[in-house]
Amino acid sequence: RADYQGFCFGLQRILWGLFKKLVIADRMAPIIQAIWSGEFYGICVLVGVLGYAWQLYMDFSGCMDVVLGASELFGIRLPENFNTPLYATSLSEYWRRWHITLGVWFKTYVFYPVSVSGIVKKWNKFGKKHCGKYLTKLGISALCLFPVWICNGLWHGARWSYIFYGMYYFVILLAEVAVEPLRDNILEICHLDKNALPYRILQTLKTWLIIFTGELFFRANGLQAGMSMFFSIFKGNNIQSFENIVARQKEIRGILMSVGLDRLDYFVVIAGCIVVAVVGIIKEKKLLGEEGIRKLWLPVRWTLYYALIFAVLILGAYGMGYQQVDMIYAGF
Repeated sequence: RADYQGFCFGLQRILWGLFKKLVIADRMAPIIQAIWSGEFYGICVLVGVLGYAWQLYMDFSGCMDVVLGASELFGIRLPENFNTPLYATSLSEYWRRWHITLGVWFKTYVFYPVSVSGIVKKWNKFGKKHCGKYLTKLGISALCLFPVWICNGLWHGARWSYIFYGMYYFVILLAEVAVEPLRDNILEICHLDKNALPYRILQTLKTWLIIFTGELFFRANGLQAGMSMFFSIFKGNNIQSFENIVARQKEIRGILMSVGLDRLDYFVVIAGCIVVAVVGIIKEKKLLGEEGIRKLWLPVRWTLYYALIFAVLILGAYGMGYQQVDMIYAGF
């Protein structure tokens, strides 16, 4: 049933989604397009890779916020599709937080049927008798994960770069399973707590590195182009003197300013990303509980509402001088 509370919550979600899509993702589109279509190397490619990963998250999660908010207006509760994925401390946790509905579909219709299939049962029986517990578990994981990730790659399109993207995550997730006993032993010997903040930060940074590398191949125009861009990151970063550092900084600044964005655009993008990161921390730590922003003092709540409304109206990348940017995931 539609109700007043759901209607208000739906409008909040739509507004938050428009902020992520129009203010951040669409404003980043020109620089991402320029870097991927040009002959850049070194730090510029690295900026493009980091920017695309952030743009993809803002674009996709922003559109999902609009979809969830629009359905909420009519009392229809759709499942969440994102759960602060960039705060994940492992790749498996990241994929439980990113594109949740697709992950659940693959788990239900691919992973589970394979895990109870005859070939897995035969390997389990054979492995326990001849290979030991560790290799048996590793073999079962490989048999179950491979079809999931080959299907995940093909779901995005029939291109070698998408197949490579799926196999890239298959290999790394299987490696996580393979090194898990060794990692646990090292942590126990060194008396390290997996829940300690420094360890979680290192794990999160490691996860980011894997994700950003995967997004490079995902965005590239073909597998060969992805390989070329990956190796181009390590070119042109050989700094031999202070003069070279200054010259390199001027070159990068000139490139970033030549794609149609000015300093104000970059400021808006950075400020918007900080806002989204702060909201993500509040959500991750459950600082506002289940009610979220609705539990705040009325003047504070409406100040935030108006700040978002005017941010979308004034800072949104639309209208004269802007090219409309389609939803990235509409292409799959």
